[in-house]
Amino acid sequence: MTDSEFSEWAVFHGGMFSLVKDSDVHMFAAWKVFFLTAGVTAQELREATLSMAKTPPKWRDDHLVAINSHVRASRAKRWQLEQQQFDQNEAECDLCGNRGYVIVPHVRAIRGGKWCGNFDTLAVWCRCSQGFYQIERRARREAEKPGFGVGLTLDQYETRHPNWQAMLLQHERETQALFAAQERSRETDLASGEITDLPMRRLVGELFDRSLTK
Repeated sequence: MTDSEFSEWAVFHGGMFSLVKDSDVHMFAAWKVFFLTAGVTAQELREATLSMAKTPPKWRDDHLVAINSHVRASRAKRWQLEQQQFDQNEAECDLCGNRGYVIVPHVRAIRGGKWCGNFDTLAVWCRCSQGFYQIERRARREAEKPGFGVGLTLDQYETRHPNWQAMLLQHERETQALFAAQERSRETDLASGEITDLPMRRLVGELFDRSLTK
């Protein structure tokens, strides 16, 4: 929004609601800083003004609250419609299933190219069109309220950890193998009962140790 566009809206809004005092001029200047910081457009301001015409607030602070609320609600509705349209037209992504983000091994849990520790994960933005849409949406929100950041993309993540899919696959194999081993252990416990023959256990242990030294 340019300076002239804001000035035009300020005259429009001030004229509609009798905000024409010198103090109102200074107030509009403060509003301008906020609107520009939040990335509000002149069209959004004009629509917000028109939405207040039937029941105008009596206090100036309520004007600002109403304008900001209208802008946020309009954006949320627009983004929802965009998302619905996108979901209808987009083929499913093999990496993220159209969620827009991919779950990968956390950078802090990777040592020497291997995923270890508690196998912590991290969500990064996918490289598909849904991912780009979510990045753009996040960037707009960041423009409105700085501080949250846009987030890490899959392309950025892969510059450091290109074999992340192999890490996930290896962890899945280990998990499945452990599950199968545990199932067999439980089945054997049910069939054979508790281990109570301690001397036999010692004998088996000795035979096992000998086999390792051969």
